[in-house]
Amino acid sequence: APTVCDAASYQCVDPASVSGATCALPIAVDGLPYSSSGNTTGISNDFSFVAGACPGETGAMGGGSADLVYRFTPEVSGIYDITLDTSFDAVLYVANDCADVDTTCKGASDNGNPENLSIELNAAETVYIIVDGYSSSLDQSGDYTLSIAEPCIPSCDGKTCGSNGCG
Repeated sequence: APTVCDAASYQCVDPASVSGATCALPIAVDGLPYSSSGNTTGISNDFSFVAGACPGETGAMGGGSADLVYRFTPEVSGIYDITLDTSFDAVLYVANDCADVDTTCKGASDNGNPENLSIELNAAETVYIIVDGYSSSLDQSGDYTLSIAEPCIPSCDGKTCGSNGCG
């Protein structure tokens, strides 16, 4: 099996054992604001989505590129801004089930660098944020920084039903 260098231990390891390489070993988002840097080079290609599966992108993406997965469970409902800054051509996507991205994708961004995704999430709703290369035929991988800002929490205080988008 191929190996990669684990940045923490400087040891060669199986790519599937690297934190974030699979749904079983996601990197946990442990508070907001959040920022994490890493490298996808040599990591396995486990995630992708088909054309039309992810709101925000019409094409199929990620089928040929190394990827990493983060698990996030918001404490409050709101609109979350997620940013992915990379050294490679990336796609950022969010799904409720990382083992079934095609039917649970909540949104994707492949708009250049950095990738920016504003997505509405519910409190206690676990989602998987996937850092991937855009290509379905070439391995796009390298250094990245993933950031999640404090949420924007819409407020209807002092408004009547139906005004200003509040129902």
